[in-house]
Amino acid sequence: MLFAASGDNAFWIEKAGHMSRPVYTRNKEDTLECLRRGGSAFDENTLRDYVRDELRVLEELRPDVVVGDFRASLSISAAVACVPYVCITNAIWSKYVSFPLAPPRSWKPGKLLPKSLVGLARSALEKRVFAFYAKPFNRVRKEYGLPPQDDLRDCMCSDDLTLFADVPEFFPTDDARRPAHCRYVGPIIWEPSQSLPPWWDDLDCSGKRKIVYITMGSTGKMERIRAIAKRLADQGCQVVCTSAKADAPGLAGLPGVFSSPYLPGSEMCKAANVVVCHAGNGTIYQALREGTPVVGLAEFHDQDFNMQRVEALGVGLRPARDDDPDNVAEIVLQVLLDPVYTERAERLSEQLKKSDGPGAAAAAIAEFAERR
Repeated sequence: MLFAASGDNAFWIEKAGHMSRPVYTRNKEDTLECLRRGGSAFDENTLRDYVRDELRVLEELRPDVVVGDFRASLSISAAVACVPYVCITNAIWSKYVSFPLAPPRSWKPGKLLPKSLVGLARSALEKRVFAFYAKPFNRVRKEYGLPPQDDLRDCMCSDDLTLFADVPEFFPTDDARRPAHCRYVGPIIWEPSQSLPPWWDDLDCSGKRKIVYITMGSTGKMERIRAIAKRLADQGCQVVCTSAKADAPGLAGLPGVFSSPYLPGSEMCKAANVVVCHAGNGTIYQALREGTPVVGLAEFHDQDFNMQRVEALGVGLRPARDDDPDNVAEIVLQVLLDPVYTERAERLSEQLKKSDGPGAAAAAIAEFAERR
């Protein structure tokens, strides 16, 4: 088993004792800024750079199978190199979901057009939008002699084997339309080994005081996190924050607020009464697996889609104004005070705990490789 990665991904792979070969990956901050503006993570020039370097790596390693985790450029490079491709993604990035998608708030036309108009035109817009975002892929595919794809979601999956890191209760698909090579394996949740911080024993876990866990990853704005934490602490909550940074200015001195750059996420989700996060798929599944409802502050398309499902299932809420600490605190308190959110999250937890995403994915990949 060989790895190719860059940046933080390469760091954690090597820390786990594996070798990692470098492969071009766009600067994380540049990608995030593009997504914040409502753009795509895969513009034409970026795709060319990705494909060019992936072909170099595939030529050097000559693998029997290549496995990609949300690296859509592999749909091009693996086809060019004639290497069977296993794609790990979420069902939302396939054409087979069985629920309606609302245009995300970060989508540019959605910011310009009235909500009522966007809603009415949803079905027609969906096909056009995904066709538009497929254009950079098709231009690069043409350069390598590959046929075009009609829809971005075709580029985000593999015709060889696509594994959905989901449970169908969260992201359901139409079984009649979903092909056999697209299958669920369950959430694949990874977290680094972390010890509990010295202040852990100071938390009141008796239930008398609610615990709010705020984890916004490295993309979270510290001033917003601090403002939210202060408002919730002023309401009598115990607030635990992770900053993904060595220092968390302003957090340490707030009464009722506990902070650390990193924490054991599953343990913290289990102790919390609500998790406030950036609505990333991993954190949402981590919280719901422990039966803890979610308040999501989505910035990007996929996070927006995740929160649409959270709200549809009644296991959490998204504030109307993500950037308003008062509104966020108000929504957190609403979820805390209404036990139905926790009851629904606990029911979904039962399904999530039955799944073994890493084990099912490993078995599916091994079986696929054996058949090749």
